Amino acid sequence: MIWQGTGANNPEGPHLYKRNGMYYFLIAQGGMELCHMAVVARSASLFGPYESCPQNPVLTNIGQSLPIKAIGHADLVDDSYGNSWAVCLGNRPLGYPFRHNLGRETMLVPIRWENGWPIMGENGAVLPEMETTASLPCDQPQGYVPGSAVHDRFTGKRMHPSWNWIYNPVPGLVTLTGSSLRLHGNGVLLSEDAPKAWIGRRQEHFCCTAEAVLLFAPQQDGEEAGLTIYMNPGHHYEIARTRLHGSGYVILCRRIGSLQVTEAMIPCEAEQMTFRLVCSRDRYEFFFAMDHEKMIPVGGEETAYLTTEVGGCFTGNYIALFASGNGTDCADFAEVMAFDYIPSAEAVL
Repeated sequence: MIWQGTGANNPEGPHLYKRNGMYYFLIAQGGMELCHMAVVARSASLFGPYESCPQNPVLTNIGQSLPIKAIGHADLVDDSYGNSWAVCLGNRPLGYPFRHNLGRETMLVPIRWENGWPIMGENGAVLPEMETTASLPCDQPQGYVPGSAVHDRFTGKRMHPSWNWIYNPVPGLVTLTGSSLRLHGNGVLLSEDAPKAWIGRRQEHFCCTAEAVLLFAPQQDGEEAGLTIYMNPGHHYEIARTRLHGSGYVILCRRIGSLQVTEAMIPCEAEQMTFRLVCSRDRYEFFFAMDHEKMIPVGGEETAYLTTEVGGCFTGNYIALFASGNGTDCADFAEVMAFDYIPSAEAVL
């Protein structure tokens, strides 16, 4: 044990640096919620004793009316121009009571050094925008830039870099054909914590629209494929094409912990569907169209129930494509021909 922080709970995530002959010890403390912070100490000896920075906490948004909360878990880096920066975690709540659905996000914070101590952000706070005289030593980003719109037609040999799996991939469940994405549903339910025919991208904006064109003709009762806003196996909403009692339907379902309900059930025998999800701060609204017909509103669900404070995860929500046989393997695959993710022009904060 070389330092226990400044007295707040849960000192964790230590980072150790040597700078100008001094050892700097940077840790998080205060827990992962609104009392999160970063504190630093220094010593001429690796094993101390360590002197706490007079400006501790050097990074926190505690007690400030700012749209960014829970700042902490910082790391330091010097760029090739000699400028110092910190990257840290934070979240952007939807409103009061504070709940966030985009998970913990990475913030970039300028640093200046005074009397051998790092002064981070705006006197320790992380603002939505911060002025600095430092220039970022990087060229204009090439290719995909996180946070930008995506129009995926699945024509390449590799998945677009915005897509993620949540389990180790199982061969055959999700495949590229060169002109589409195939989802071959296994027996795992969307609400089960096990590998499934599922692939998702992060919801990166409070306000955005996602749309998927799907070809699927379920051959057995219980088979389904569609579009989901997915926090974890116990917290998600989804719109899907399915078959029940020998007939085809589009269904809208919600799962919140042990509560599960089918909100809408619309007869549908079409094989080509377009599903649309419109995200806002308050609602997730679902729509569908058969073939190339007009979009039909299906229903809306509250964002509040897919938040860290309800679902218990720090990773935020995914917008995902999925297929499931709900107990048995699907007889055939679902084919996704197109997917679009379009951020709204509204402000991000």
